[in-house]
Amino acid sequence: MWLLDERCAEMVEASWSSYFVGHHDSDILRRVEIYGRDLAWWNYNNFGNVRELKEEINILLDREARMWSQRSCAFWLKNGDNNTKFFHCRATKRHRKNKIQGVMDSNNIWRVELVEISLVLVYYYRELFSTSRLDP
Repeated sequence: MWLLDERCAEMVEASWSSYFVGHHDSDILRRVEIYGRDLAWWNYNNFGNVRELKEEINILLDREARMWSQRSCAFWLKNGDNNTKFFHCRATKRHRKNKIQGVMDSNNIWRVELVEISLVLVYYYRELFSTSRLDP
């Protein structure tokens, strides 16, 4: 995360060059310690609130999702399903198509009453599946 921030290189260079220390090992260790404190301070001031910002972003995203969900429900309640008329017409047409208007009985008489149609169908299938009938 630090390396992606342009100010990081500036801070490192400024912190490292701001303290003049001798060339002894103890001086270099002192310089690294000071540099570490400067870096910790810089990190806290620049990136310390990243977690808080992520939590805030998540809260805002949840609110946005709820808003769109409520808006879609309100839209549906206001306008209804625009395809209702279309689907109702299709269902009615299919119902008419699937409805038996009438049948022809064995005497070539057209039967349209529900009771007559059912009797013709029962008679037809009884004859078709009876065991006494023998066809070559």
